Amino acid sequence: MTQQRNRKTDRGRSRTTAKHYSRDDIIYLAGSEDLHDREIRSQNNKNNKKQSKKHKKNRRNVSGKVFLYLFIIIIICAGLVYLETLIFQLKQIRVTGNVYTTQQEVEEWVKQNPYSGNTLYDLWYFNRENCTQLPSVEKVKVSLISPRKINVAVTEKTMTGRIDLGSGYLYFDKDGIASLKSEELIEGTAMIEGIQIEESKVKLGKKIPVDDKDVFKQLSELIALLQENELTADKIICSGSELTVVFGNVRVSLGSASYEDKIPQISPILQKLSEQYENQSGELHLESYQTSDTSIRFVPDTQ
Repeated sequence: MTQQRNRKTDRGRSRTTAKHYSRDDIIYLAGSEDLHDREIRSQNNKNNKKQSKKHKKNRRNVSGKVFLYLFIIIIICAGLVYLETLIFQLKQIRVTGNVYTTQQEVEEWVKQNPYSGNTLYDLWYFNRENCTQLPSVEKVKVSLISPRKINVAVTEKTMTGRIDLGSGYLYFDKDGIASLKSEELIEGTAMIEGIQIEESKVKLGKKIPVDDKDVFKQLSELIALLQENELTADKIICSGSELTVVFGNVRVSLGSASYEDKIPQISPILQKLSEQYENQSGELHLESYQTSDTSIRFVPDTQ
């Protein structure tokens, strides 16, 4: 009984004690909890700052390594470029396939490019399809003989005709482009007369300035047909749009059109003329020739 009373008394005291917490005690306990929270936050902030500093340090280390690697790569590349420049430095140019284009002209053409001192660059640049050629050259093929020596294989233009300038000949191609000025005679090129030009206005690599813009088209067509029929003209005379071809002492008047029908008739007629009128000069009239014609007029020159 006594023990039960004591237990009740203790429980009563506990309830009495709990009920009599003062306002100051409660405020103190709340303040203690806030202080504890602030200590925890402060510790977390310190930990966060330490981690942030550690991350920044790691980033600086990574950035430093990346910069170092990039620097090493740049140095290696620069060294390779320098070695490549030394090894493939152009020292000699060999020219092949040229007939009327000189070695010096080809060398100057190559060296006018500011980067042509490197043979690997030359191998790429001058083998491009759109590479600008010399006026007298159709195309070139560049190959390496050695790291410091290249070979320039030249394919020259087929000259359509030549015009006598007095100081030499002006050769032009099928498009009427001035391709070469030379005192030397290139075999197989017809002399063209009757085209009036001013030598001072002629520029190699450009079209010859003439009043009749179609004359070179006519000449190109005519000369191609002559070559196709294995005829070599000594001279072609232009008179406006009318063309006359000279073979020895015979002049063949062709007019201004239908050359494809007229040119095949020339060879057999010249053969008959040589048989019937040996060494006779005169003019063969094909201006109005048609394939249905049965006769062609030849007018001998009077003595």
